[in-house]
Amino acid sequence: MIRVRERRLMAAGLGSEAPPASESSSAIEIEELSVDCSSRTVWVHGEERKVKPSEFELLEELVVHRGCVVLRSRWRQRPGRVVSDEAVRACMSGLRAAIGPANRLIERRPGGYVIL
Repeated sequence: MIRVRERRLMAAGLGSEAPPASESSSAIEIEELSVDCSSRTVWVHGEERKVKPSEFELLEELVVHRGCVVLRSRWRQRPGRVVSDEAVRACMSGLRAAIGPANRLIERRPGGYVIL
């Protein structure tokens, strides 16, 4: 069941699917952050950062749908797994720590997160 707030986000276009930010290159660059979806690597200011697989999946979801809110409920109910809100928050916390100064690009929004 979708919560009222999530329904409002979806109606406003903030929880909907968006086209990939870049389909011509496997690396997506957002300011100092570079994410290569094919090799599953992350760089900040040209320095490779180690991220856990679940953190990379969350980051990938954010960069592919840049500018759109990625709802926590969508992340929690991914095919093949169901996780708690707390697990999503812990994943985001680990991701923010891993990407250091680039974490300023990720904002928390009602119901989820967005990368600017």
